[in-house]
Amino acid sequence: MATMDWDELLQTSKDLAARDTDGFPVLQRGLQQVEHLSQKLKSKGRRLDASADSLAAARLFAQEGLSSQKISRELQAFELRPSYVDVAHAGTGSLEEYLQQLHEMSMINTIKEAQRHSEASFEDFMAQCRQQEWAAAKREMFGVGTGAGPISIPRSPNALRSPAGSTQQQQQQSGQGQAPTNVEQQLSALEKAYLDVVQHLNAAVAKGESLDAASEFAAASTSALQNQQGQSRATMPAVWGVLVRMLAEASGGGRPTSVALLRGARKYLERGFVDHINSIVHANRAHAALGGAPTRRSQVRAYLRIRESARAPLDFDSAGGADTLWQRIFLCLRCGFHQEALEEARPLVRDVGGHGGSFEGLVREWVGRDGHLTGTSATIMASECVRLLGSADAASARAPAFQYKLLVYTLLSGNRITAEQVMQVAIQQSLLPTIEDFLWFAIALVQPPPAPSGFDAGVSSSGRGDAYQLADLQDHICRYPPEHYAAGGREPLLYAIVLLLTVQLHACIAFLAKHPSATAYRTDAVHLLIALLHHEIWDAGGAKDQTSSPGMDPAVLLQRYGQSFAATAPQIALEYYMLAAQAAQGTPEAKARLLKDLLSESNAFGFLLGSGGGAGALDRLLPEARERSRVLGMVAQECQASGQVDWAIELYQASGQAASALHIVCHQLAMLIPASLDPDRSERAEGELQQVLVRGAGLAAELQVTINSAAVAETEAFATLKNLRRLLVADRMKNYGEAVSALAELTFLPQEQFRVRRCVEGVARLHSAVASLLTPAVAAGGRALAAQGQTVALRALASFAADLPQRISSATLRELNHLQSELS
Repeated sequence: MATMDWDELLQTSKDLAARDTDGFPVLQRGLQQVEHLSQKLKSKGRRLDASADSLAAARLFAQEGLSSQKISRELQAFELRPSYVDVAHAGTGSLEEYLQQLHEMSMINTIKEAQRHSEASFEDFMAQCRQQEWAAAKREMFGVGTGAGPISIPRSPNALRSPAGSTQQQQQQSGQGQAPTNVEQQLSALEKAYLDVVQHLNAAVAKGESLDAASEFAAASTSALQNQQGQSRATMPAVWGVLVRMLAEASGGGRPTSVALLRGARKYLERGFVDHINSIVHANRAHAALGGAPTRRSQVRAYLRIRESARAPLDFDSAGGADTLWQRIFLCLRCGFHQEALEEARPLVRDVGGHGGSFEGLVREWVGRDGHLTGTSATIMASECVRLLGSADAASARAPAFQYKLLVYTLLSGNRITAEQVMQVAIQQSLLPTIEDFLWFAIALVQPPPAPSGFDAGVSSSGRGDAYQLADLQDHICRYPPEHYAAGGREPLLYAIVLLLTVQLHACIAFLAKHPSATAYRTDAVHLLIALLHHEIWDAGGAKDQTSSPGMDPAVLLQRYGQSFAATAPQIALEYYMLAAQAAQGTPEAKARLLKDLLSESNAFGFLLGSGGGAGALDRLLPEARERSRVLGMVAQECQASGQVDWAIELYQASGQAASALHIVCHQLAMLIPASLDPDRSERAEGELQQVLVRGAGLAAELQVTINSAAVAETEAFATLKNLRRLLVADRMKNYGEAVSALAELTFLPQEQFRVRRCVEGVARLHSAVASLLTPAVAAGGRALAAQGQTVALRALASFAADLPQRISSATLRELNHLQSELS
């Protein structure tokens, strides 16, 4: 047969060769040429086949409304990360092996968490060490003394640098009340934008006006970062957008703050899912078959046509199609289309749980009560969930109708025990494929907090002990490290958004402010904290959130940020210091402590307090005169107690307490008068004494218009000290006539015997600065009276000194006795 075939083939070829070619040239090829040409044809055919496959795939994608180039780009960056269940499925081994693997995973997570806590504790410890070193350096720099008595005077007045020096010097340094330096030009665009909002916020708070800080910060972040290019899945404007959306729900109504914030988080996730549905439908218009007048219900069905194309036809397109009723109900709830969910549930009129209520009625109750049922209804749904979990076999448990029915039942029940089981199943079977889906489901499960005493706890499902609470959601989120939500640490803002949506505000700020992966967002953390404090939701996360970030003090965080500007830009630092004071309950004590720290680091008295008669920045941030005077007075008292007397004088003057300032000047004068008489220190001390006299004269003149006992006492003490200086200088120059004249002005030193007893009793009422010079004044007076031969006056002065042995030195007493014996 084969031979005949070959013979026929040979005959046919001869017949073809014998035919007329009609003028076509006859090509002759050798065997090698034919082999070479066949190989080329084969390789060309392979290339054509490959390109044909590519073209066919591109045509298929185009028919489905997909971009093949976009898919290629996405696949290049696609990362397949298997979960623990994928790697070690529970069904692949025994129960003991599964528990062992679970134990090992828990141990690894615990070790990682301990490492993160250790790093955070180390950073806090180093920050405390830096603060202690800085405080020690300040004490060493300013030479703070620890003198006894109500006032601590440094050993030398020049040991403390005058906060402003003279008025002329202060104007030269601070530009007549402006900040010494301007570093705003060196700030980044984001820092400038945030600073503008902080300034507006402080001004509004000072005037008692309202300001939407979160929206302002969001706009500032968006404008500052609009030119930045990047492929991040989450940006800081997105974080601000989440907070703004949550606050929009929390701004009104009588619900607890945490419930309102969760409602805002749920609506944010619902709006995001609606946008996702619209984009999928728009990209697959032909397959979606949305129609010319789409409704929200038709949008959900169009989305199902695309997602469930493998199960087509679907039940809403043709009778007997794949059942999608429970998927439609769930997706309507997921989108926030509550009315559409009721329309989809309308066919389910059968009794639920044998209690005579239809499923549609339960959905209506859940929608009307803002996501929760009454205690009885919730119990019915919880028991139905338990029944579904127990009755399903392996085959039915994988059916989409059963899976989404279980999700909807669990959502309505709000039961904590059932929710934990169903969420675990949903994660394993990818019923909640994204973190957004999981968060929405978990947030929608959260029940309101227990009703206060006096209300009927049975009115809501929160009265049950098995209700799913916010703490349960937060605990579930905290089971996994930040890297689990942040794409291995590459997208830290994703984790920040998760924390915001679950109302873990303390944990969110602590993560952005301390975690190593979020170092680029330290500035954002500070201003996010400012917004949370301004809107009074900082503690809305409850006890679970507050205990998750120990040592997270908002006032300290704001102070540290402002401290970075103190030396170069006190006008910026002051804005954040005042916010830090408000974070510390806004008490005058907190404001005084922070203001003292700012003055110590910046020395910007001219800017803060004003110079040359102008108003300082403190007037703008503390417009109420009484509060401003109280804060400045408290700072002055702290400076006085720590020996920073020059600062205390300036602050007392700025607070309108000139009498307290003159009190310090009197003590400075009492210290400098003996020093100016010392031959070794007279020249330097005399110059300082003249400055103190000028300052005291100005304060005394200011107090002339003040009528109160403190002002009168300080003014008289200052005049007495000037007379004492006159007496001691005349005694040193042996100008005894001038000394006797000055002694006559000192009414507390008697020159008549009948005044001795009264003057002794009056010593206890002497000003403390005057009393410190009592011994040298008595000695100088005695020498002057003896030189002038005034025996009676000398005897009266000696009697006065003899009655005060605790105040007058024994050497002075002996000298007075010797002078009396010489005159007699």
